[in-house]
Amino acid sequence: MKHRLTVMLFIASMACFAQEIGIQLYSVRNQNPADIKGTLAMIKSWGITQLEGGGTYGLSTEEFLKLCQESGLKLVSIGADFKELETDVPKVIERAKAMNVKNVVCYWLPHDGDVFTLADADRAIAVFNTAGMKLSENGLSLFYHPHGYEFNELTMDVLKTQERLMAEHKAKEEALRASKSKSEEGKMKKTATIKPTSSVKPASNPPQKNLSLSTEVAKNNEQPSSDNDKEKSVETTQATNTNPEAGLNTSKEPVNSGTIFDYMVTNLDDEYLNFEMDVYWVKQAGVDPVALLQKYPKRFKMLHLKDRQIGTPNSSNGHADVETNVVLGTGDVNIAEVMRVAKKIGILYYFIEDESSRVTTQVPESVRYLKSLKN
Repeated sequence: MKHRLTVMLFIASMACFAQEIGIQLYSVRNQNPADIKGTLAMIKSWGITQLEGGGTYGLSTEEFLKLCQESGLKLVSIGADFKELETDVPKVIERAKAMNVKNVVCYWLPHDGDVFTLADADRAIAVFNTAGMKLSENGLSLFYHPHGYEFNELTMDVLKTQERLMAEHKAKEEALRASKSKSEEGKMKKTATIKPTSSVKPASNPPQKNLSLSTEVAKNNEQPSSDNDKEKSVETTQATNTNPEAGLNTSKEPVNSGTIFDYMVTNLDDEYLNFEMDVYWVKQAGVDPVALLQKYPKRFKMLHLKDRQIGTPNSSNGHADVETNVVLGTGDVNIAEVMRVAKKIGILYYFIEDESSRVTTQVPESVRYLKSLKN
């Protein structure tokens, strides 16, 4: 009888959540500076085995990784600043390899104030597809972590603006070709008059510009650093492209409806860029995380698990009160259903992220909740 009870308990435990649980180190940003070794030991005592981070908190890479190993924790993902991905991909690759990780995440995209436009999305698409290919060639995977501003609906005004810019671009290209053809025709007549027997090669078409879609003037942009602890501070960057057609990329899929996020998914190459969903920020933007996972089951590979206090008003600008982060399973995100669908579609990594001041008491409760879930 005792043996049978033991077997039954073992089978029951196997039915519960078996996936390794990780944590985004930004959660313990207020503990790290005081005692990194102690903080890592505390994380391990919570039943966590995997880490997502950015920097080494004042230690050398070797010292930090050694502390992680001694604490029984494995770093599996790090952050990368968008500007780095845009201007210095080799540096990102070098850091990822030094920290012995295969996954690199960008947490924020530059944009003006609270408005994220198609032009901002196009800039991100161009950078991510290029950087992602380079990372892939080095055995690394690139991810983007949406913060909610990407879920604004594409309004008719936006679509009409895009249509107008596309038409203007096409007209200018045709005028350029006609002008060049006329110029070449004049040269051919002049050459034929001077040298009747000479041959002239036909004019070639002008090179096509590879411009990103939908803005007439590049704006100043803002983005937070993704170094130590994925800081949420804002850095203003100056756009360098002042071409009035900046952003217009006629090779992209047309935009007809949906959100800017849908547009990004369509135009980002799944070989080079996929997504890490933060279920809190998706919910905060008024989107159902479960429905989004089901809509794009092959594009989400990692999750940030974070529940939202019931009654919290939605916002789609990527900003919210961190104290609305609550114990998993006690908020309005529907974590149980998120986990059911996530396991079904094969999410690879699950990182708890609790940005509240109650992190040291809430995370252990969140871990217990996850472990109580049935498959």
